[in-house]
Amino acid sequence: MASKRGNAPYIDPDTLDFVLTRLSGPNAARNSAILHISHYLGLRAKEIASLTLGDMLNRRGELRDSICLLKHMTKGAKFREVYLVNTGARAAVEDYLRTRGTRAPERPLFLSQKGDAFSEHHAAVDREPLSRRRRPGFIALGSAQLCHQPY
Repeated sequence: MASKRGNAPYIDPDTLDFVLTRLSGPNAARNSAILHISHYLGLRAKEIASLTLGDMLNRRGELRDSICLLKHMTKGAKFREVYLVNTGARAAVEDYLRTRGTRAPERPLFLSQKGDAFSEHHAAVDREPLSRRRRPGFIALGSAQLCHQPY
């Protein structure tokens, strides 16, 4: 049986800055926070979609220094802890939280435009070339493409 080996697609800091400077619209703060969490904390789409306000905020409503990802949230159903020490990521999450109305700990951290839980399918990296897509809203990022879906 052949084993699968390789590295996950990686967006270099210059490309991340390029994308972040072009975010606009009513969900720019949310999208910026998602990109920062993915890039600097290494969370997968499923893990990001599973986050609640209680995972990110302590009882005083302040941003935690570490986030506990429970088994049901992770690939391979393994507990892991990530640290929110990157100042840019912290600032992006704080900016996003200022746009949120409720701070109820059980509520999802990221909401869709309709106010529902954010699905893991909203943020996707697609390796199919842009020329085959024929759909607007895709930004080429080297060998991968970051899917931007207007919500």
